[in-house]
Amino acid sequence: MSARDDRGIAARRPLDERIVRTVAAVRGVDATSLEQRLYDAIDPDALERLFASRPDGSRRARGRTTFELAGCRVVVDTEDGITAYRLDERR
Repeated sequence: MSARDDRGIAARRPLDERIVRTVAAVRGVDATSLEQRLYDAIDPDALERLFASRPDGSRRARGRTTFELAGCRVVVDTEDGITAYRLDERR
């Protein structure tokens, strides 16, 4: 199973919350029930700065990062948003 948050990086909810909700959807659990916390996998503040708009408000060039969280591979991309899929179901 996989899940995607297609609302883009500039969505209304904070990036860290969107990541956790996406992973929870893939795992089929409530976001508060994940067995691993986001900050154990990646620095959420650094991730937010990486994808934040520039000081003048313009978008940054395309960026992408991948990490593992709670048995899922998470991809955060400026163009494609957030995608997560279970590692145990990967081909």
